[in-house]
Amino acid sequence: MSGDMAMDYQYDVFVSYRRNSFSLKWIEEEFLPELVPRLELELGREPKVFWDEASADDGQVIQTRILDALRDSRCLLSLLSGPYFTSIWCSAEWHTFRERAERAGLLANGRTLTIPIQWHDGDNYLDLLQGGRGPHTLNFSRFRLNGAWRGTPVHVEFQNELNGLADSIRRLIEGTPPYDPAGVIVRPEQVTRTQLSPGEWTYKLGGLPR
Repeated sequence: MSGDMAMDYQYDVFVSYRRNSFSLKWIEEEFLPELVPRLELELGREPKVFWDEASADDGQVIQTRILDALRDSRCLLSLLSGPYFTSIWCSAEWHTFRERAERAGLLANGRTLTIPIQWHDGDNYLDLLQGGRGPHTLNFSRFRLNGAWRGTPVHVEFQNELNGLADSIRRLIEGTPPYDPAGVIVRPEQVTRTQLSPGEWTYKLGGLPR
């Protein structure tokens, strides 16, 4: 962890995704350019969004940057795909915000710090999101397009959905608990993965002090 510890949140949103060339291109060219201006309208200021185009496998500097951003972000926006929970980094990001929401008493009241978006597949993770305390999942799988779709009816639908998403993020940000410089960060090595049956995974936290 870096030596310069923040005293307040540095980011409004942490974007979590399973990195490949298509997801990287879609987030950079389709998703964020449309979402950020809408979120600015909702917040009345320029939003601070963290997303890392570099792989966590690229080295310790990148890994430290991601862990610091987890601590310093108000909420999590997860772009879920089939292999999302096969990544220990994505799992750590997910469980960081789930654990933070639980400790703040949000989950017990049906609230969360995470907005999950079904971007691809779903068979491998929908069970994880079910239950009375699970966050509602937005389905963006039909918007997994780029380039030539601009101006089409489905792109207009995408823009309308982003209007609602920006409003949901604003409401989530407004309910964020006070910043804790020693707050919960679930590190990748604390996530253990157990295969229950083909296509179904459960994630448990290990070694996290309570």
